[in-house]
Amino acid sequence: MVIASVFYGCNGAFSDLDKIGQFTWNPSLAFPIAKATFGFEDFITNNDTLVFIEKDEEGLIILTYENNDLFSQNAASYLELPDETHTESFSFDSPLLIQLPINLQISKTKFFSFMVEGEERDEIDSVLLKSGELELKMLANFPASGEVKFRFLSLSQNGQLVEITYPWQYSGTQPVLDQIDILDLSDLKMDLTDGGTTVNTFNFEVEITLNYEGQPVLPTNSLEIEVKLLDATFKAIYGKISERTIDPVSDTLKLDFFENLISGSFFLDEPAISINIGNSFGLPVSVNISSFEASNETSTLDLTGDITQPQLINFPTLEQLGDTIRTIITIDNTNSNLPELISMLPTQIIYTFAGTINPQGIADNSFVLNESIVDVDLKIELPLKGRLSDLEASTLFEFDGGEFTNDIDFVLFQIYTNNGFPLSLDIQAVFLDAAGTELEILIDEDNRILEAADVDAEGNVTLSKEKTIQVKVEGDKLQRIQNATTIRIEAVINTTGGGTTSVKILDSYQLEVKLGAQIDFELNVGGS
Repeated sequence: MVIASVFYGCNGAFSDLDKIGQFTWNPSLAFPIAKATFGFEDFITNNDTLVFIEKDEEGLIILTYENNDLFSQNAASYLELPDETHTESFSFDSPLLIQLPINLQISKTKFFSFMVEGEERDEIDSVLLKSGELELKMLANFPASGEVKFRFLSLSQNGQLVEITYPWQYSGTQPVLDQIDILDLSDLKMDLTDGGTTVNTFNFEVEITLNYEGQPVLPTNSLEIEVKLLDATFKAIYGKISERTIDPVSDTLKLDFFENLISGSFFLDEPAISINIGNSFGLPVSVNISSFEASNETSTLDLTGDITQPQLINFPTLEQLGDTIRTIITIDNTNSNLPELISMLPTQIIYTFAGTINPQGIADNSFVLNESIVDVDLKIELPLKGRLSDLEASTLFEFDGGEFTNDIDFVLFQIYTNNGFPLSLDIQAVFLDAAGTELEILIDEDNRILEAADVDAEGNVTLSKEKTIQVKVEGDKLQRIQNATTIRIEAVINTTGGGTTSVKILDSYQLEVKLGAQIDFELNVGGS
């Protein structure tokens, strides 16, 4: 384009080039190619929506994985009220052969109870019901008109016991009562203590009133009743809830920011894992990491330390009914081998959490709401403070060597760098053909090292480092890269002091790069 513009601007002077004899012109063009400034985030590729780059008040960069929905299970997963069926027969003890008066009213009351307990043997004092049904079946064959009244001592609404009456008229045919009724339990309170002396006990009374009409009432005359507690759900349960196992949950974390690293030593001073556990059950919960392992293409390492033991989680008291109490468990360099685990450059972490509700079987009264949950959030923080030694990274880029024509004598690249990172870079570019065969390298041994910036005792950069290198591509080297289809950029990274000094990577650090080139080529001019 430069050459074309020159000839276009000089059209008057060179309008008769065909009259000039043929000769070879060897022009040389020098021009800037690019200037760029890179921060640390420019070097990070992240394909995971759960991975973030954060920073603290100092500007220290922190690679963060955060899953706020790792695990969540509500009370309905662990606690339910069982269906129960209870049958009774109600009759009068002896014949009532009453002559006078002709019309007489007689009554009898009987107390009944049945147990409400599931397989877990919870000791339930009371329940605030959310929904459910109480099904009543009644079959009576008394030779008289009358009524049956149910008084449910265990059911109340707004402080009043639930009562319901079913009357009938005797017309000489039997049965006098054959009925099924459904009582809606929504928003009722169920007291299972029998006046505070028992648990899990559903109590009710049945009162029969007969209007004698001249026919004897015999022991064979009876009221058959069946009471069914069906599909009951709760708003709250109070009592002693037995121990239950929380279903284990497993997941795999992909660490994309390590995927291009090949080998070397990568040691972070203060990696940390925070397990944030919320508990709105009115009883303790224990959680433990049943497995936690990091792996790459060649090896696997298990997390070890005190944190593998069950951790007891705080819980709300009755005064905190409806609140979620959170407990944070921290895994770091003080209680685990986490720094060693991260130093192996894992590409994935596989973990499994398990737990137990009421692991100690507390005797004090506890509660569970239908909205009670145990939820677990996970956060992994990797503050970029530490040391790197011979850390190798490699990345492939597409490249079209065919763009270098035979007319070019050589290409001279000039690269200026100002390194504000406390990292030295040993860089090489390797040209590869379509089969992946190495054709040529770009940078000679003397120019490969980009020196790390100086740091103070705290690992902070005090002085950036400048360097200018020239790379000349010509002759056979230029011809060989014409067959290249990709370039592999290789880097060996060390922190200041050859990987022996712990440094910090701040978001203010920058790498400035200026790239220029000079091209020499042959141009045949003239001729007839």
